Amino acid sequence: MRIMDQSQAGLGVHQDNNGKPFAEIQAGTDWSITASREMLEMLVDSLGKKLMSDKDIDPASDGHQVQYLVEVGDPVEVFAYQINGVSLWDFITPEFYDLNAAPRTSYDFLNQLQSALEVPAGCYISWLDPQDGRWHQKQADGSFITARLRRTSGGIRAMNATQHSAPRKMRAGAICCRSGAGTTRFRFRGRPPGKAEFASRCGQGRP
Repeated sequence: MRIMDQSQAGLGVHQDNNGKPFAEIQAGTDWSITASREMLEMLVDSLGKKLMSDKDIDPASDGHQVQYLVEVGDPVEVFAYQINGVSLWDFITPEFYDLNAAPRTSYDFLNQLQSALEVPAGCYISWLDPQDGRWHQKQADGSFITARLRRTSGGIRAMNATQHSAPRKMRAGAICCRSGAGTTRFRFRGRPPGKAEFASRCGQGRP
């Protein structure tokens, strides 16, 4: 992990030419909270491809099985805590993706969540639906969006965009575009991008 005044590879988690993950963190007063999240994401899923299966949470769905992208900070990114004055991000537990978890299960480190797949206001979650082959997302405002299918030289490919809005006073994050070819992350500082910006930068939109 590199704490930098000026990013070279782009803020967030990357892989070098040997496939080894590394992260670049923006220097500043809130660097520790971002660093804690990037470290957890590298430890849990350095390639950004880990999926967990459970029922679709979209109320418009019939509740069939979908594959949730494992992002340990996304569903709880409005919560943070401190250790010896150092700010750190909350994170989910493996039970977060289990709707059949036992009663009184801890779904996140700070015990802010009351049930599996709960996504509080200001947080988000992304999943791949095997029925339509598209990425879906519950956004920070509680709305649901679906990636449109793009035609490429290799056929039709579904694109996904995910938003990292910042907890409390921190206003930094990323737009992540995922495809069969890999992952590209566009970092932002200040106002989180809206739906129009997702569409222009990541091909995100309704079908």
